[in-house]
Amino acid sequence: RYELRLLGGFTLLHEDGRELAAPGRKAQALLAYLALNADRAHAREKLATLFWGDRYEDQARHSLRQAVLTLRKTLEDDDSSILISERDGLRIDSQAISVDAREFERLAAGDGIETLSGAAALYAGELLDGLYVRSEGFDDWATGERARFRDAAADALGRLAAHQAEAGEAGAAIETAQRLLALDPLREEAHRALMGLYAETGQRSAALRQFRSLEEILRRELDAEPEGETVRLHERLRAGQAEAGETPGAATGNGAPEVAETPPPSEGAPGDVAADTEAPAAPVRPVLRRPSIWYAVAVAIVIVVGAMALDRIIDPPPPPPPGPEIVLPERPSIAVLPFQNLSGDPTQDAFIDGITEGITTALSIVSDMFVIARNSVLTYKDKPVKVQQVAKELGVRYVLEGSVQRVGEKVRISAQLIDAVEGHHLWADRYDREVEDIFAMQDEITLEIITALQVEMTEGEQERVSLVHGTDNLEAWVVAGQARLLLRRLTREDNAKARELYQQATELDPEYPGAWDGLAWTYLIDARFGWSVSREASVLRSAELVQKTLTLDPARPRTYALLGTIKLVSGAHAEAVALGEQAVALSPNGADVAALLAYTMTYTGDEEGAIAMIEKAMRLSPSYPQWYRWVLGRAYRLAGRYREAIGALEVRLPDSPDSLSFRVELVACYVEAGEMAKARKEAAEVIRLEPGFSARAWTLAPPHADPEATEDEFELLR
Repeated sequence: RYELRLLGGFTLLHEDGRELAAPGRKAQALLAYLALNADRAHAREKLATLFWGDRYEDQARHSLRQAVLTLRKTLEDDDSSILISERDGLRIDSQAISVDAREFERLAAGDGIETLSGAAALYAGELLDGLYVRSEGFDDWATGERARFRDAAADALGRLAAHQAEAGEAGAAIETAQRLLALDPLREEAHRALMGLYAETGQRSAALRQFRSLEEILRRELDAEPEGETVRLHERLRAGQAEAGETPGAATGNGAPEVAETPPPSEGAPGDVAADTEAPAAPVRPVLRRPSIWYAVAVAIVIVVGAMALDRIIDPPPPPPPGPEIVLPERPSIAVLPFQNLSGDPTQDAFIDGITEGITTALSIVSDMFVIARNSVLTYKDKPVKVQQVAKELGVRYVLEGSVQRVGEKVRISAQLIDAVEGHHLWADRYDREVEDIFAMQDEITLEIITALQVEMTEGEQERVSLVHGTDNLEAWVVAGQARLLLRRLTREDNAKARELYQQATELDPEYPGAWDGLAWTYLIDARFGWSVSREASVLRSAELVQKTLTLDPARPRTYALLGTIKLVSGAHAEAVALGEQAVALSPNGADVAALLAYTMTYTGDEEGAIAMIEKAMRLSPSYPQWYRWVLGRAYRLAGRYREAIGALEVRLPDSPDSLSFRVELVACYVEAGEMAKARKEAAEVIRLEPGFSARAWTLAPPHADPEATEDEFELLR
């Protein structure tokens, strides 16, 4: 009844050919997991842990039930005959849904040109390409499955190219070999085979370019040179004097493809490189042998290292620069892409993500730059991307990309700064240091970028760049980074987990201002949403922690934003705005501090200023967190723009938690717009999420500067 395509993305088709609207990301991931493992039932407890392992057990089970209901609605599975419940398990009826990935596996295990061509046609790209969910368990499973399917595709393409070459289909073999190299650019014997195929078809210049491409990839990715066999083949192609009986691409006992040569006729002076249109040399006949299973295992090991080169092989022409519709800031604008983990160890992800954040934060301090916030560039993590596309989507000119490889206490960081508009590199370098020097390396990279872009820093900015990390304790720094991700989700459970992690960071380094600042935020968030036993005690505790933070770092922008929010809750509106403006001045590229100032302005009667400020935050962070939309919707409502407010609030970002603040604001908007049925429905959800919810308490923490505005909001909610 349905066709599910998982290779190259996620597409669900009805049997009549209609493409069905994709459910949420977690529901897509759940359907894919069940469909790929349709031969057995899966325990609900296991599925809840796999997809919602960061939540408490009851909440995880509830989320699973919601996802199942969503899928049954999408599949019109009213009688539960497709998504089948068995005791405490779930399974998919494999007869109801065909899956391209399962068919690919069947064909890739076969042999012959027709069968392998079918497998190659089905492999449209990475398994579930572009589908990333915030679940460590699922991400680990997906990473392993993507590698497995990628290896199977590489093996199938290698065997297909061998069959095509043996059948005399040189043109088809060239296309297949090119596709194989796009998948695994470090497979040197495939480069040799392709050089031989080019030579056989009279494209000696293309064969020589292929060698140069291989040289570049090996030097850039492995700091290595081509093997002797490849070099000798290159020399013979240049000289046009291949010797009879030699096999420069021969396998060396690992089952790799080989190239056999027969001598060409005399072609003139040695070293003369003919054009592609010259008369072909005598055949340099490729014979591609079938790769062994051990070779496929070896390929899997280098795939991670080779992933960075996917878009750069075989001398591709540079993509066009961003179109004229992009309005770039007058200041130098930059996005720092998530650095790639080349360690082969997923447990290093938090450490490497912290490096990306550290460089981004340091650059953000510089007033003469425009820097995209870290949470926006995280959407590109673990994806093959083109810097021109990134620049276009984020509205910047420059992109920094790099990789990190950690082995024990040694770490290597490679980084390159690219002008995406002009299409060339401005700067690149590699750093080999001890792990304990990681913060110094981040500072060096930051200063190299600032120098390359010819940006002037003030004296204060120069000092703050060197203080941005706030700790020399690597473990405390990583733990605090994990806590910050939880803090932004604004749920009771995540806030509690964030507090535990921040507390751990303060114990690891009692002099770390970022950890104390984060801990203070957890108490203020508790007070704002009514999650604490005593709201007043939570605010007081937050204020105490703020003072400790400022003692350690008197110029920390987020701490001033936090202090401003505390003043707002206390009813000191003028001080709150002043502190918020001070935070923005200290961090001109800080999306969060701009959004917090916008939030403060919604309580001071400056609705238009709030709209402008939250729009600035959204520009600095195009993939902004959900709470930015809440602030935008709130500002629109207070400005009397009810339809725009509802439009902003009704759009929930993918995979965001169910937010109490969104629903409360929607109640007020629906009442203002006269949509009472919708208002009552949202109000019921508020009570479900927070049975003890009090409209009076909500409108008093914080209160409006104008008491009448506070009463108006109370009446809407009442």
